[in-house]
Amino acid sequence: MNGDDDEEPQQQQKKPGIFLYLVYGSIVALILFLLFSTFFSGESEININTMTTQNVEENLNCKYKIFFDNETIQTRDENFTLQKYASKEFSHKMITKKKKIVVFGECYCDGENHYEQSKAYIAELISNEISIDFEFLKNNTNTSYGIQK
Repeated sequence: MNGDDDEEPQQQQKKPGIFLYLVYGSIVALILFLLFSTFFSGESEININTMTTQNVEENLNCKYKIFFDNETIQTRDENFTLQKYASKEFSHKMITKKKKIVVFGECYCDGENHYEQSKAYIAELISNEISIDFEFLKNNTNTSYGIQK
């Protein structure tokens, strides 16, 4: 009897290559980066959509201005001509780190009469869209002010 026959050959386990370690490390790093950017950076992109419409029998020269409360006050403004019975739409992207924001919008239009409206929004960031609508009607030249949540 030979003692060599009693020993079973041991199967050698193949060690994972360095490439596999790099793949695992990259996946873990990507997951950590996504978690960090989601929970700790806190930046959100917000679209502020502005619609101006009129029911006036004349062309109006208009300017609207948006004040956006972030760490510093950001402003966006546009000058435009609004044709009679027409509408104009704008969209601006803004970045915020806050969870509750304040947006103030004002629109001034001049023709035979002067038209102006102001609106303020206090918004919890549930959606990334805020819409501000200005509507000028015939014989409506008063300033309106609304706070919406």
